[in-house]
Amino acid sequence: MKKKRFQIRTMVQIFFLLLIALIVTNKELAGSGQGLPFLPEASIHAVCPFGGVVSIYQFVTEGSYVHRIHDSSFVLMFLVLILTLLFGAVFCGWVCPLGSVQEWVSKGGKKLFGKKYNNFVPAKIDRSLRYLRYGVLIWVLYATANTAQLVFKSVDPYYALFRFWTGEVAVSAIITLILVLLASLWIERPWCKYFCPFGAVLGLISKISLFSLKRDSGICINCKNCDRVCPMNIEISRLNSVRHTNCIGCLNCSSERACPVKEGFLLSAKLKAVNRVGEQGGYKIKIKSMTLAIIIIIVLIGGIFSAQVAGLWHTKGQPGGPGSGKGGYAQQVTGGEKESRNIDGETTFEDLLNMGLTEKDIADVLGDEMFDPLLTVKSYCENKGLRFGQVRKSLDALIATD
Repeated sequence: MKKKRFQIRTMVQIFFLLLIALIVTNKELAGSGQGLPFLPEASIHAVCPFGGVVSIYQFVTEGSYVHRIHDSSFVLMFLVLILTLLFGAVFCGWVCPLGSVQEWVSKGGKKLFGKKYNNFVPAKIDRSLRYLRYGVLIWVLYATANTAQLVFKSVDPYYALFRFWTGEVAVSAIITLILVLLASLWIERPWCKYFCPFGAVLGLISKISLFSLKRDSGICINCKNCDRVCPMNIEISRLNSVRHTNCIGCLNCSSERACPVKEGFLLSAKLKAVNRVGEQGGYKIKIKSMTLAIIIIIVLIGGIFSAQVAGLWHTKGQPGGPGSGKGGYAQQVTGGEKESRNIDGETTFEDLLNMGLTEKDIADVLGDEMFDPLLTVKSYCENKGLRFGQVRKSLDALIATD
């Protein structure tokens, strides 16, 4: 029965991996007129909640989004925040595709090294390395706030995971992805432990989550199974309530998976209550894997659907939206000067307008005045039989001209 319950999380992980892959692929299909009507079209940046985090400064100070970020990233950020305040960093353990892929690669490492797996890094060094992701977070927030660009995408393995075959991903990001997957053969979830800036944010927020994994010290037999199965190397047997910043809420250590004592380790919350005569009491709410899986899906999928109905879900730039400027499109150009933003396969004509080009500039390069602002330049070139590399070179030359 425990094995069956454990598979619930794997099913949720596969569901979200396939969903994101289909959404991103659907954008490419839509560009050639073959998109699936029942799926939204979005770039990988538009369906990443961390995009909302790095855009907060830009949105608060200028009312616009960081280049390539849209309303959808803000919606996802808030939905993930809700889940984290309730249950801790379950997004990392149940939803994030990069975390899931690292976890699945780790199965090979476990077969190769057995009990030695995930124990190669000495405890003292491991504890020090865990602070790296806060350094990455500070760097990303600072650099993004200063450039209004997604500077992190040049090394982002999440971006590379879904786009490595397109030719638009920086070599450095692909190398990072390869290194992370190789490291997963020795260390479980190395990116999550040591480098993920979004995991750093969620880990801090999880310290105040309503529910947490709680160990009943009164019935615990101190078998340390919980320590052995924890992918994040947390010494759970020493804790009564697991609010560790690296906990990903996978429930591997719970009574459903590893704990031999019934209800010895549960995801639960104790709520206070006052009865009719004014006496204070309390009651405990317990959450099992199936319930948690249903809540995660309802919050994320239901939240996205609700945002769509309310007109708050956009995966493309909105004319007249925040920071709207010339031509009604969101402006992200400092001082009105043309500035190179590294045109790639995801750059839309709207992006070119945001970079400071005029419609006439674009028409002169294309030899055509008719283009859809929300279409990518790459898709346009493919549809018209033009060489994308040559068009990109000409447009880059114009953008770099003051």
